[in-house]
Amino acid sequence: MEENNGLFLAQLTSSLIALYNEGHLVPLKTSISQRFHLKINLGSAIHHIQVDKEFGPLIEFIFNIRFYQCRGMGFELKRAPFIFHKTLHPVIKFIREDLQVIIFAYCDEIVIQFQNQEELNIKKQLIINILTNFVFKISMNKSVLISQMQLEFFDWKIDSNQDQISMTQGRQKKMKQMLRIWRSIVTNQQMIKIRFLASFIASVILLNLQLQRVGIHPKKLNRNMLRAALQKGWNALKFLNKQVLNEILWWIAVITSNR
Repeated sequence: MEENNGLFLAQLTSSLIALYNEGHLVPLKTSISQRFHLKINLGSAIHHIQVDKEFGPLIEFIFNIRFYQCRGMGFELKRAPFIFHKTLHPVIKFIREDLQVIIFAYCDEIVIQFQNQEELNIKKQLIINILTNFVFKISMNKSVLISQMQLEFFDWKIDSNQDQISMTQGRQKKMKQMLRIWRSIVTNQQMIKIRFLASFIASVILLNLQLQRVGIHPKKLNRNMLRAALQKGWNALKFLNKQVLNEILWWIAVITSNR
């Protein structure tokens, strides 16, 4: 069970870092003044990748005294978030270019921005049609389909009236608690597993949605972490340089101000 949880954490962290590196979250940092927003939440969508014939014999099994060979392997958000995102990304890109809207996604949440409220309401149904045509299921009860100038997205508050992005109180509290734990780890020079370091880096990188300075040191830390993970594995132990402490103290101060 621990190994499965570790694999899931590694996949989830990789998807977070890949999202940042590919610029999927960049649009949030641009001006949001006087824009209307919609949020679409995707349900559990299961897709399949065709298995290469050469690997077929490796995934054979017997059930009820009958022999089976897998021809396709399923994946979904919970079990393979990185692959899920790789599948969703071309659809998001198509919507962005074809309908000329600002659209970005994180995991199962999609945010659409547009300056004209009436046009956005028209494009909304087109976007839903495109997603459902690609077998993505919409969670209507979790979506915000009435355009508005204020919206909560993945524990961020988007306010077009004030042209501002800020953390919710819940995210702010969690981030401060996490940073204090890591401050203690660095100060006491405790060894930590690389997979826990990966989770920490991903959380800090996501702060770049709001804070312009973050990103440089986490990227360097990310490269070092990935190199160590490839050489020693995700469960290997690692020390953090005390230079990280100054960054952690800066993050705590800025998160407290939440601007």
